[in-house]
Amino acid sequence: MGVSIRAMVHKIDSRSDDLGAKGVEVVQGDIAIFDDVSKALEGISAAYYVYPITIGGIIESTAFFAQAALEQNVGHILNMSQISARRQSKSHAAQNHWVAERIFDRSCVPVTHIRPTFFAEWKTYYANEIRENNELTLPFGNAKYAPVTAEDQGNVIAAILSAAEAHAGQTYPLFGPEELTQYDVANPKRCPWPEDHLQTDGDNRIRKLSDRQTL
Repeated sequence: MGVSIRAMVHKIDSRSDDLGAKGVEVVQGDIAIFDDVSKALEGISAAYYVYPITIGGIIESTAFFAQAALEQNVGHILNMSQISARRQSKSHAAQNHWVAERIFDRSCVPVTHIRPTFFAEWKTYYANEIRENNELTLPFGNAKYAPVTAEDQGNVIAAILSAAEAHAGQTYPLFGPEELTQYDVANPKRCPWPEDHLQTDGDNRIRKLSDRQTL
């Protein structure tokens, strides 16, 4: 899209090297340290905020990011929340994301929220369980969800940041084209898995997965 990009990374490694090779300006810092965030936002016109889902501290980090963006005259914030973010949620993570949205809303910096559902790539996290136990064990019962790919999310993020004014004040849920149960996910006819994640027993292994899914 012909724009300059700066990425703040927690540590320098092969992943940050890949970004640098693609022309991204890489700076090292901690999203939970106010001065690191402030320095990273110097000269930035639009900023994308995403907090690690497995680490606590999102409320404080969001406040740091909002204040730093205000001080550095950032023109727009794109915040990744989650599909379940709501005031009355029994999940602390979902409720914290809702509170983080409200902090950004009150920051005086124009903001857009995106609320993605389950990432499609997360399916690969369960590859070992499938190979070793022939099971896909998740606490979802018969609930349906529509996984969204990282590539699709990236395209949405880039489009919003490149035309930020048009999306200010908006909240966008992000989801894939079809809602699936875990039984659908385990069925290779509905949701094919990559070959490298379903090796060892071939078709018999895949059939076992569909027949024996544990929920």
